[in-house]
Amino acid sequence: MNKDILQTPRRRDAHANPDPNESRPVKFFHGLGDSVYFAHSLPLYAKRGHKLKIRCRPDKHILYKPTGLEIITTNQNHVQRHPWKHPPRIDQLHPWSNNKAGMNLSRQPMPEIGEPDELWDEYCAIQLNIEPFLSDKSRAEVRLLIEELPRPLILLHTMGNSLPRRKNISPEITVELYQQLLDRTSGTIILLDWDNRVPRTSNKRVRHLTDDLRCLNTEELLTLMTMSDLLIGIDSGPLHLTRYTNTPAIGIWTHHFPSHFTLPRERTLHTVIRALAGKNKTRQLRTPFNIVEQTTGSEHEPGILADLSVRMLEKPRYLTKSLIGADVQLQKIVEEHDQRVFGHQDNHQGFDLLFEEIVKHFEAPVIVETGMIKPKENWEGATFSTYLFGAFCSKYGGRVESVTLSEWSCKFANLWRELLKKSVCVHHEHACSFLDSLDDRSIDVLYQGSIDSDRSPCAQDYMEELKSAYPKLHDHSLIAYADTPCRKDTSRRRGKLAIPWLRERGWEVLHEGHLVILCKAKTI
Repeated sequence: MNKDILQTPRRRDAHANPDPNESRPVKFFHGLGDSVYFAHSLPLYAKRGHKLKIRCRPDKHILYKPTGLEIITTNQNHVQRHPWKHPPRIDQLHPWSNNKAGMNLSRQPMPEIGEPDELWDEYCAIQLNIEPFLSDKSRAEVRLLIEELPRPLILLHTMGNSLPRRKNISPEITVELYQQLLDRTSGTIILLDWDNRVPRTSNKRVRHLTDDLRCLNTEELLTLMTMSDLLIGIDSGPLHLTRYTNTPAIGIWTHHFPSHFTLPRERTLHTVIRALAGKNKTRQLRTPFNIVEQTTGSEHEPGILADLSVRMLEKPRYLTKSLIGADVQLQKIVEEHDQRVFGHQDNHQGFDLLFEEIVKHFEAPVIVETGMIKPKENWEGATFSTYLFGAFCSKYGGRVESVTLSEWSCKFANLWRELLKKSVCVHHEHACSFLDSLDDRSIDVLYQGSIDSDRSPCAQDYMEELKSAYPKLHDHSLIAYADTPCRKDTSRRRGKLAIPWLRERGWEVLHEGHLVILCKAKTI
């Protein structure tokens, strides 16, 4: 184990493991959300030969059916109770740090199978598919309840049982959210409320679970989720249950944080409030957990929540439907350039078009970037491009090859690289030397960002890089120049020499603003 990554002791010695073929039932009587993640951890143990028996409450039996393990719902003697404790807080911002589910791996009474950092990717990849285990009876009864309701069908859960002051949305915000969703969609909102907590409304497109449908058990709730178009929920059971389904979801977080109580899910988008979550934590973990940040206020704004909901219901912009949470999160990062870069009003348009063109032409793009991110959130000039490209490739596929002479920049970029599924390769050398070493026709996207030099970079520097890169381009390649706004005085423009040179060779400008994008004319 890398002690620099996870500084927690192993929970038990390997020789303390029970025989994998002889195990007393493990009793797990915790809440719905905890049960979801415990059930999703069980394939890790089964894969390693541990034949476990699980004792659970009858209403949660359905959650364990996809594991294929023996499930017991009657009283048993000599069971082993799983405590499922909260982990100790550690001052690290890796995806598994402080994660309740991850830090309970290998915790007694479960067998020792490894540490969270070793198991994390495998754990996150597990999705138990509930569809084959839903009964025909449940399907028929739920379908009858919703068949005449206008689509899209939005499940809304704003008030739960546990820790209401730390999780719930106020009645005032809840009512305003109803109105925003009604104004911006044409479908039906179903209020998931078993205990008469949420405010009602007389609009016929807002249906209360127990008033207008009926109280649903866990299997029926899962069935309803599979038949719905979106779930919006606080940190409570229904939000976590979506992991069993393909239904898109939005998690609304107030005093808690997504990385502590969920596993990453590409169909889920999480929204947090900066004043409550802390901006550094959000910056580090936003891509693995698809987090968007409300930068103002101390309560969620219904208009923002409604906007995110509409995006989650629409066709993805860059990625696939199965990655809709990641897609909307990437949309928000691109759009917010205008808020981060003073004086440049079209930077988001350039990156939006660049990503659309990448998706149109390449399945696994090779993006070569000269210069790389330096300070945190440095959206000016090169616009934190290493992070943007890395976030995109970590979800879409492909890789980023980023080169710089700055040793400090390489170290800084490598810290972020760990959070982007290592989709970024960092090279410490002169850009021209690196470009010369690449195979011909191997670059799909060339992004000429900053120049490492003791003096201010000039157009000639970018021209030299381009000449080194040119044999590595092909007929469908894209070239982008950062910080190249349209001005009458072009003496500071990075592409002053390169763009005319490219045009002479049959390249055309797709977009010209703060970001300039070029491609071969015949590919337009």
